Amino acid sequence: MNKKIPSKPATVTESGKDAWYRSGNLADPTLEVVCEFYPSQRLGLRSGKQRKTGESSTPTQSQFLTPGDAAKSPYLAKEAGASPQLRSKRSGDKSAEPMPPLIKKRYDQFLKRKVLAERSVDMKEADQWGYLAVIKKGSIKSTVSNLAVYVEKVVAEFYAGLPGTKAEADVDEVVVSVRGQEYKFSPALINNAIDWEPLTEEEEEEDTTLDDISVTELVSFITGDTRTEWDGLTTADLTPCYGALMIIAAYNWIPSTHKTYVSLERARLIYKMAHGVRVDLGKMMFRQILNLGVIQVHDARWLIFPRLIMALLQSQHAVTSYPSDKLQRPVPYKKDKRVGEIYEQRLAKGKGPAKAEPKRSSARTTRQSSPAPIPAPRTATPSSRTAPRRVSLYELGSVAIPRGPLSRVDLQVALQDTTRALQALAEIVQDLQSAVAGGEEED
Repeated sequence: MNKKIPSKPATVTESGKDAWYRSGNLADPTLEVVCEFYPSQRLGLRSGKQRKTGESSTPTQSQFLTPGDAAKSPYLAKEAGASPQLRSKRSGDKSAEPMPPLIKKRYDQFLKRKVLAERSVDMKEADQWGYLAVIKKGSIKSTVSNLAVYVEKVVAEFYAGLPGTKAEADVDEVVVSVRGQEYKFSPALINNAIDWEPLTEEEEEEDTTLDDISVTELVSFITGDTRTEWDGLTTADLTPCYGALMIIAAYNWIPSTHKTYVSLERARLIYKMAHGVRVDLGKMMFRQILNLGVIQVHDARWLIFPRLIMALLQSQHAVTSYPSDKLQRPVPYKKDKRVGEIYEQRLAKGKGPAKAEPKRSSARTTRQSSPAPIPAPRTATPSSRTAPRRVSLYELGSVAIPRGPLSRVDLQVALQDTTRALQALAEIVQDLQSAVAGGEEED
């Protein structure tokens, strides 16, 4: 049955346009439209069962947008949690776009890998430890707030389309095909997706100059003058402010599954941020992503920057969605109490001076003034016995299960926290097994 569509006035206000669609006139001959999936809660269309169990991660609702709206990056969405524009396939189209054999082989490999997703940071919360101020000073706020959702299959297909060799990856721009649509990928496009202005010549010179900072000065800075040696350094040794930034950097800027490990690259980045020096984020992230696209022998590296990749794709064309797609929403960063723990214990014992730290609430100060007992200082001392050995601290996270009756959402969150902790334990076991195997070979 054909539905008659009444003619539309030449000038339509925003409220009039809403009324036009609400009246059942879903066709607008003057506009080219695409679909955008939103959490059903925002549209108020959830069933009673969904309201009890929480939002479904499968995109189900849509709203019409103008091409100008569709061009906006989800990375810069005005509302946190907004979903990216996804052009939906008809329900009868159950198969994905066919891939060339080589790309399909790479896709299957990447799809088996785990994903290390960026964490969101609430820039409006109380800055108890001072790391929010450093993020603002480094002008890097857009990389931790209003992050995009992502679909693992889309991210895997993006990586599958990247250059497969180091020689091919030595470029400034590539074109990647995702679900039948071609997308450009370059440092400039990354900067555009995260609203990052290109560096001026003076800023580039300043950035390069700080690369030459000595390791001694760097370790002294991030530990608040309580350490001068880099060996065995972990986030527990850093000030709470820089320790928290080191963890965030391992998610959002220079990703690593060993988040408590203090790398020189992340330390330099944090040093620059603290001094208000801007870096070329587009170039830095571009090289990391291209490097991951080159598959190594027994490669099990986690896929990185999934939210950035999704935002980059969406800023160019709407990504086709399939019924099986699961939207992965941003997870907020929460400072672990162990970050900066050794630093504060050294302060309590008067082991060394420290730079001014952000003021803490009285409750926090009281709790930190009586630290839990720890082993003797890690500095080796002459003795007839074997000196205490340095240890590496691994952040396993925490599992919080609310008391009383539990909803499905509570159980899902607890299960996700438990899964992450088990994954971290699995990494430790794998590292230890590799170390033991290497030791046996040496013997």
